[in-house]
Amino acid sequence: MEKLIEYSKINILRLVQRANNLGLIDNHNENDYADYIHELWTSMLKNKELGEEAKRVDSIMGRGDSIQILSDTLEDASFPELEFY
Repeated sequence: MEKLIEYSKINILRLVQRANNLGLIDNHNENDYADYIHELWTSMLKNKELGEEAKRVDSIMGRGDSIQILSDTLEDASFPELEFY
């Protein structure tokens, strides 16, 4: 299980970096944090470039854990363009 968690963390970090390059990170600043994280994950799942990998992580970890890892990743990355950091 530990290897699956590490795999998911690494892949979500990559997804966040790619989502930032695609401008998806910026598009959600109007919402409160919980809504923002859920909508960001949903947009990653639906995105042509990110969807396959996001769905793979989602199927391994489940929706709740995937969103928690995404949240932790954003906190650790400290994106300056996010208003709530």
